[in-house]
Amino acid sequence: TAIDNGPMAEGLMDTGLVQHLMADGFTYKPRQPVDWM
Repeated sequence: TAIDNGPMAEGLMDTGLVQHLMADGFTYKPRQPVDWM
């Protein structure tokens, strides 16, 4: 999952390997605990 308020590259999104959440990565709060990379 990619959390970014900007657009993702079309080629990346076409792979189907990435889910894009259009949000500010600095203020995003996930529903469940996650490991940030």
